[in-house]
Amino acid sequence: MKIFCFFLFIVVLHACNNSPIKTNSPPSNGHLGVDPEAIVDMANQMVQSLLDAMPELEGKRIIIDAKYFINESSNILNKNLIVDKIRIELHKVARGKLQFISAKHQDKTETPLSAHYRFSGKINSMDMIDSKTGARRRYTQIAVELFDLVTSVSVWEDIYELDRVKTGMPKVYR
Repeated sequence: MKIFCFFLFIVVLHACNNSPIKTNSPPSNGHLGVDPEAIVDMANQMVQSLLDAMPELEGKRIIIDAKYFINESSNILNKNLIVDKIRIELHKVARGKLQFISAKHQDKTETPLSAHYRFSGKINSMDMIDSKTGARRRYTQIAVELFDLVTSVSVWEDIYELDRVKTGMPKVYR
């Protein structure tokens, strides 16, 4: 219990110091996980945030690879789905201003290009159940970072949140 209270305190303290982007996707109907609409919404917000904050990225090469995204949440999800959506949306919006290196195809080229930056990310969640109403709640947080491959300096980061509630008592079978 002490560990849970400490963790909750850290989450609240962190939330007070940052202004994470909440996705605009509507609440799910009984689904607590990350749905496709939330992934699309998050990717669109990320593209806008990155391009607004980092105009100096123009002409730079970036690697976006699911290998550097970690899922420590209780959500069962395919990291490639999220990473592919982020990469494709960035590519569409960047209109040639940024170059994206395909990590999975580098070993198939004669002269692989080196990259300047790499995306990484971490997916976390916290589940709660209201003992009086039976309502279940899952808070999911997706933190992303862009870091310099030469210096390891983090040059951009952002955080995205989903807060889902499922009402009603869970069914118990005997």
